[in-house]
Amino acid sequence: MVVGGANKSVFFTANEITNTIGTSAQYSMIRKIKTSITRTSFTIDQNEDNEALSTFLDLYAPKNQATPDTGEYENGEKFNSGNASAPTLLQIIYGGIDAASTPPKRKVVLMLCKLMQDSGSFDQESGKYTKPKVSGDVVNPDADMSVPATQFDTTLVTGATAVTIPKLYGYKEVWFEAVGV
Repeated sequence: MVVGGANKSVFFTANEITNTIGTSAQYSMIRKIKTSITRTSFTIDQNEDNEALSTFLDLYAPKNQATPDTGEYENGEKFNSGNASAPTLLQIIYGGIDAASTPPKRKVVLMLCKLMQDSGSFDQESGKYTKPKVSGDVVNPDADMSVPATQFDTTLVTGATAVTIPKLYGYKEVWFEAVGV
């Protein structure tokens, strides 16, 4: 049984055309309250509201209304790619630990994504933190994309290997040995 998560999502630049991943994190979220994940989208509820988040959203959230590019290829394979005027990102989400496995392993989700236009939306309420939501859609690459082992946080996982995000499917779940269990 897996409970909770590691309270960390890291975003890197990605290019699904040239199949390249940036080497430096563009933003790390470390005050997450809840992460909702599907194989086609995500929403992060968090209370990290600062200038660095605003800058990240200014750079990577679309400036214009997004139109989803969804449908089906002629061979029956479905696709769901964001068609927003925003750069593609690789998000690495560090999930909870399966303590019953030997050794204990942490679930790690990788997704190529584009942020939604309303990312950063929040409510202001007396006596409560603002909680900007960050959400996005999965982008399906035209070719396999390799994420090097060096992209993974060694304070949370060990023994990480390169992970391939398969073509036409911008989402991958893996389990790595957990650190500090």
